[in-house]
Amino acid sequence: MNQMKEFEYEKQKLGEILDGLEETLDGERLRLKALPNQYGHNPRLLQSLMSMTSQKIAGIENHIDKPYFARIDFKNLNGKQ
Repeated sequence: MNQMKEFEYEKQKLGEILDGLEETLDGERLRLKALPNQYGHNPRLLQSLMSMTSQKIAGIENHIDKPYFARIDFKNLNGKQ
């Protein structure tokens, strides 16, 4: 694959991953809003779940803003990629 095709492929994959993160983020935000109705009877559990969900949301938001992806190309013994 030439470099331009590789770049376009990697760009497409990044877009797919970021779209998936956005979907996950939307789901976690909905979950956070629903927690008080589901666990309002148990304040300690509610607090814990809200804290964990908020931390998860913050982590996802950080990854969306600054995604990091690494690529490793391997060569076999005869020097071909």
